[in-house]
Amino acid sequence: MSIAEVPLIVRALTRNRVIASILLVQVLVATACVTNLAFLLSERLGTLTYKTGLEEANLGVIETEYLGPAAANPAASIRTDLEAIRQQPGVEQVIAAESLPLAQHNWSAGFTNKPLKGNDISGIVEAEPTVYTASSPAAKVLGLTLVAGRDLSAGAFVPMEASADYAGLYKASEAVVSQALADKLFPEGGAVGKFLYADAQHPIQVVGIVKTLSRPVLKTDADNDMSLILPLIPDGPRVMFAIRAADGRVADVIASSEATLSQRDANRTIARSTSFRELRADYFRHDQTMAIMFLSSGLALLVVTATGVYGLASFWVRKRYRQIGIRRALGARKSDILRYFLVENLILTATGSVVGTVLAIGLNMAVARYYEVARIEAPFLAIGVLTVLLLGQAAAFVPARRAAKEAPVAILRSA
Repeated sequence: MSIAEVPLIVRALTRNRVIASILLVQVLVATACVTNLAFLLSERLGTLTYKTGLEEANLGVIETEYLGPAAANPAASIRTDLEAIRQQPGVEQVIAAESLPLAQHNWSAGFTNKPLKGNDISGIVEAEPTVYTASSPAAKVLGLTLVAGRDLSAGAFVPMEASADYAGLYKASEAVVSQALADKLFPEGGAVGKFLYADAQHPIQVVGIVKTLSRPVLKTDADNDMSLILPLIPDGPRVMFAIRAADGRVADVIASSEATLSQRDANRTIARSTSFRELRADYFRHDQTMAIMFLSSGLALLVVTATGVYGLASFWVRKRYRQIGIRRALGARKSDILRYFLVENLILTATGSVVGTVLAIGLNMAVARYYEVARIEAPFLAIGVLTVLLLGQAAAFVPARRAAKEAPVAILRSA
């Protein structure tokens, strides 16, 4: 079969407009939908595998809120609770924190790389990172990876002063920042040893940089690692205890610690008592469900498309058994007949895929107007087209191959 025969195939298709149109519509809809589903699935999978920066294995979390007498002096209650948890078998270390990555309690504040003097803003870079407050040793217990500098020094920790509108922020002298925040405020590098300024006025020295430290609530933009830890000891009525357990003992540690805290103060409420991995799974539960839905919908659509192409190809081929028999009688080989139908199907699926790609872009733009969905990327368009083309060829191969074998016999039997 030569290229010169392609126009003949196209003319033959125009004489069978109904079947050709049905196949085109099916292919273009499949291409548009599968491409968008694949793109949305990839986004969900990227979210599900998001790195928080914490060493999540063997990390437990207990979130509690003080009521009654304990709430009158939460700082003292936190200290005694920390000591009680440290005494539990299997506990390696524990800290008190106001929030943790994926914990959904967010405190952010404005920081600059230089102090603001009057109205002069030249050279000032501003960021609004998440502020994590924790007792010592925060980075060690959380398992953060230091890429430069050191952890917060033990002598730098001061009360958070939650009751005074978090006034401890202006008394903090050190900070451990994420790499993303260091790059934002100090793009020239060398952030360790430099100062960042809370509310553009209060200097805090950067003593360490961690590779990743995600926010408590992830957003759709690209600043989810814009965070820092300040040496501020939580002293509000709500606190989270991050517990580093011995290998494989996190469940036992959480259970014993929760029981101990409840015995110490029956009036408290324990809002959360879980391993960090379970906390992570709960946070991404919706994304996991959506990923399963996108995957199931895409596979179902591909199966329906393949079934449709196979059915139409079978019907179309069988209608032309007589023509196939005549061509075989005139010397056409089985491979010629097979190639003819595959090229015919390729023309239809390629045309449908190209139109479907345009439809996919339009569908993505329409969805992006109402929902927080990124623009579809070119590789996904190519993957969608290639998937539908290969699926269409595979679905058409079986009836075309059967026709090349059976058509001459069927004609002889009908003679």
